[in-house]
Amino acid sequence: MFGRGNIQHCTITTVSESPVTPGVIWVGTDDGRVQVTKTHGATWTDATPAIANAGGPADRWVTRVVASGQDAGTAYVAKSGYRHDDGKPYLLKTTDCGATWTSIAANLPDKGINVVVEDATNTKLLFVGTDTGVFATIDGGGRWVRLKGNMPNVPVHDLVIHPRERDLVAGTFGRAMWITDISILEQLDEAQLGEDVRVFNIRPRARFHTSGWGGYDFYGDRYTPTDNEPNAIAITYYLREKKDRAIAITITDLSGQPVRTLTATSRQGLTTVLWNMRNQAGRDQPAGNYRVTVEVDGRTITGIATIRHLGARD
Repeated sequence: MFGRGNIQHCTITTVSESPVTPGVIWVGTDDGRVQVTKTHGATWTDATPAIANAGGPADRWVTRVVASGQDAGTAYVAKSGYRHDDGKPYLLKTTDCGATWTSIAANLPDKGINVVVEDATNTKLLFVGTDTGVFATIDGGGRWVRLKGNMPNVPVHDLVIHPRERDLVAGTFGRAMWITDISILEQLDEAQLGEDVRVFNIRPRARFHTSGWGGYDFYGDRYTPTDNEPNAIAITYYLREKKDRAIAITITDLSGQPVRTLTATSRQGLTTVLWNMRNQAGRDQPAGNYRVTVEVDGRTITGIATIRHLGARD
């Protein structure tokens, strides 16, 4: 049974219920209003004036309102001025259930924001889909960086984070869907960016076996081919500065017996090196735990890489 209460007559464009406190529900409407109920819809409070005071014009279309998955009083609102020939980014946050708001648009480009999502494990990690791609922040909206790679420069109208795989899935206008692993970003914060070197936790992987049918050529043009994620364990590290230095990555079993040596680069920023789960002779390694050692500037940083049995899950 639904409760409309005293909500105004309008078209609802977005709805979000707090996962923390059921009954706290947010709605955004086509006339620019954002309203919240703490009573399962029996009564509603209009948060639009407070949003306008924080820089979100009252008449701009509400593209998304998202309740935080960690705090019942926190929510995010994205607005678009597309219908008013207004390309400014409107992105606001409340921590007191809509009484006051703060703009977290910061350095986002002057393009409409279509969607915002909060990471489930790191509340300072946010993503927005704009009319020119996806942007991310690791400090709650203080500074935004565009996610580039091979992501096209297209409008992104939907984002979702896969709860198990820790993948960000982006739905675009005209260029299909795109997926990227955000597990490294979940471990990253501003303090770590000040470190000279950091090696991130290594996600366990199961080796999968590809078909011998010769790929999609067998089916002609009846199927659209897409690349799977690498059949490998990803080892990711961060370097604050680019220097001419040797970086060695070695893999051993837990008894210390050598398994594989990998080539690494000394470029600035994040670098991922793939281990195909084979030894130096090219033979598959059995499932189990392996020690990964990264040597940089005389420092030794170790981690554990796990090859899982096929079909194993987190």
